[in-house]
Amino acid sequence: MREGNLRGAAAARAAAGLLLVLLQLGSSAQEAPPAAPPAPSAQALAQAELLRTEMLQALEKKDFATVLERAETYRALQTEGVKMPAGLYFAEAEAAKSTGDWLRARAALAAYLERADPKDPLYLEALKLHPLVETEIARQYEEQARVLREAQEAEQRALAERKAADRKRLVEGLASGLVMIPPGKFRMGDLTGHGDEDELPVHAVQVAGFHLGRHEVTFEQYDAFCEATGRTRPDDKGWGRGNRPVINVSWQDANDFIAWASAATGLRFRLPTEAEWEYAARAGTETDYWWGEAFSVDHANAAGTGGRDRWSATAPVGEFPPNAFGLHDMNGNVREWVQDCWIPDYADKAKTAAARTHGDCSRRVVRGGSWNLGPPWQRAANRDYDDQQYRFVDRGFRLARDP
Repeated sequence: MREGNLRGAAAARAAAGLLLVLLQLGSSAQEAPPAAPPAPSAQALAQAELLRTEMLQALEKKDFATVLERAETYRALQTEGVKMPAGLYFAEAEAAKSTGDWLRARAALAAYLERADPKDPLYLEALKLHPLVETEIARQYEEQARVLREAQEAEQRALAERKAADRKRLVEGLASGLVMIPPGKFRMGDLTGHGDEDELPVHAVQVAGFHLGRHEVTFEQYDAFCEATGRTRPDDKGWGRGNRPVINVSWQDANDFIAWASAATGLRFRLPTEAEWEYAARAGTETDYWWGEAFSVDHANAAGTGGRDRWSATAPVGEFPPNAFGLHDMNGNVREWVQDCWIPDYADKAKTAAARTHGDCSRRVVRGGSWNLGPPWQRAANRDYDDQQYRFVDRGFRLARDP
């Protein structure tokens, strides 16, 4: 025990002993009576004397809980005109201090100092006790603040760890959510005569195998990127986030996400090229849609509703059947950015699936139709473009990477 604490304990014992003597002698230093106090009944006075005796006996036995209980009962008698002697407030302060109830010790000590005569032998002890009580209360407040601060810090660390684990799960899901697209050769462009001039001329393209996202990138995945990088989350228009495809993202936003995901996983993600995209969307077919020549509301989320399409805006990914390569929503839901710069035809298109990175590269190609467009725009051959910084409610993307 520290020397200061030994001195404090000795002083407390001396004060308690002095208090016992004074109480046994019937010390009844009381506060000044009010102008017109009620006259206490004989029964109240008798009860007060009994309580004083019990407090004395409890203090002698160091039964501090009883001292505190009797003091509370004694104070209740004040409504009947009985005043609690100042010395009993000091006894309550000593008992509260001994039980560690420093706030009650402070209140009782203040009551004693307010009521007692400065010549009371206990007065000096009370003055000595006062700074000890205040110091201990300050220490308790400081300890409570420390405990609260540490609890908050632990909660923040746990929250950060959970968020990091969620981000890790989502990032790892990006890799596992890719489908291996086999190598092959296909005819690219308007094969049925239902398209536009920018889909011509039809030409053969050799495609090497690559990986492509089974689904479009979702809000859940993109939001993890925003949280990790401090980026503002794109607006979902109130349609819902989670596993709905992310919207309101530009071509540059998509590439920023790809850079983050690549760094987080050690994998080299990218956007698909325009030729890769059409090859994957056709999945070995030469019809307007992978399921046939006629549009079907049971296979794609487009303008209007009906059949499987019960969404007036974006649908959660994977709600429509996959094509033969296992890819969902290649037709409809959101238009998807690809690597290529915009060139309004295929006149100079090479026979490989490489991206065309010449032409007007301030504008980039989008493919795949969307929830707000009719059947002609959902065809596998349909193509369009927008400024690479453009964001809109029907713009999203999906990931690709080399084997």
